[in-house]
Amino acid sequence: MGTEGNNLTATHDGLTGLVSRSVFTVVADHAIRRAHREGEFISLLYLDLDDLEGINAHFGRDVGDIALIEFGELLHRELRGSDVVARVGGDEFAVLLPQTDPRQATVVIEHFTAVLMARKQDLGHPYVLTARIGSATIDPSFELGSLCELLEEAKRDAARETEDPLGWE
Repeated sequence: MGTEGNNLTATHDGLTGLVSRSVFTVVADHAIRRAHREGEFISLLYLDLDDLEGINAHFGRDVGDIALIEFGELLHRELRGSDVVARVGGDEFAVLLPQTDPRQATVVIEHFTAVLMARKQDLGHPYVLTARIGSATIDPSFELGSLCELLEEAKRDAARETEDPLGWE
């Protein structure tokens, strides 16, 4: 597999093929500084896939891995080419949304939520994919924030979601 395969492993998550956390950190820090310099909004989404442990327990780890891969593919397919999608933890994902203000970030969340709800209606899937989704935006008129601050704000926003974020109970 040579050097090219090793570089892919270093830059991308081995399971989902999404950008790795380390690469996401570098790209996002650069994009945040650029957005501030250009006077543009930049938003970040934090997504926490619900009940991966339950999927693993009920269907097995292989199916849990498939759920992670599918969730990552849905994110990648449904977002803009300029958005950066990464798996940043076991069942945690982050999306950098350049040139996106808070209202636009809400539209992105609503769209992705609708995609998950439509997938739920497809009875061919043995499990349901749901996620808590939070967002944070850096306003170019305020002091420059860091990626860590933005991610923590988005995590807090996701944590404010109810136990059943999509109203599926």
